[in-house]
Amino acid sequence: MVRYSDYKSEDYNSHSRHPNTQYIVGVETEVIVPAGYTTNTSGSNPANLIKKTYQYDLELDNVGNLLGGEWHSTHPDFLWALKKGFRPKTFADRMIGEEWNGGEVPPNWTDIIRQSSRKGQPMGSIVYWLLEKSI
Repeated sequence: MVRYSDYKSEDYNSHSRHPNTQYIVGVETEVIVPAGYTTNTSGSNPANLIKKTYQYDLELDNVGNLLGGEWHSTHPDFLWALKKGFRPKTFADRMIGEEWNGGEVPPNWTDIIRQSSRKGQPMGSIVYWLLEKSI
């Protein structure tokens, strides 16, 4: 997370940022998706999987509310249909076993969150908290 005022002079997207942007969070997400249409729902032997990487920024106000964002890469071109209430758990979620409440991250969580992030798995409860604040 960087202060937008420290980054603005280098920002090629400055013309389209939300006017109340105070912070920028850079995100890179890797997903593995089926290449084309599939009816395989068992997950036991999926065929033709490809890895896609998406890069984008999240724009936050001075208290961390999500205001918007900008894509650096192509936009996703797939759709998921999940059961209501489904929330996948990352390595960090399983290891910590608690939900983040939006406050300071407990010091005993940081190493686990770093390990999970290195695997491309940000802590789900942090992502869900940010998503809920964006609505």
